Amino acid sequence: MMRVKGATLRVKGATSRIKGATSRVKGQAIALLTRQLMFKGATFEFRGGMMKL
Repeated sequence: MMRVKGATLRVKGATSRIKGATSRVKGQAIALLTRQLMFKGATFEFRGGMMKL
């Protein structure tokens, strides 16, 4: 009985670790997307400023 409990606990720990990793990857992807959007916005602003000149 104890061995089964240990195995289930280990599986639960592994799933939680996997969930944490996926959430971290999602966060990094979102950060990359926002950075790209910010960079695009900055280049557009720069182009707009150049057009005005």
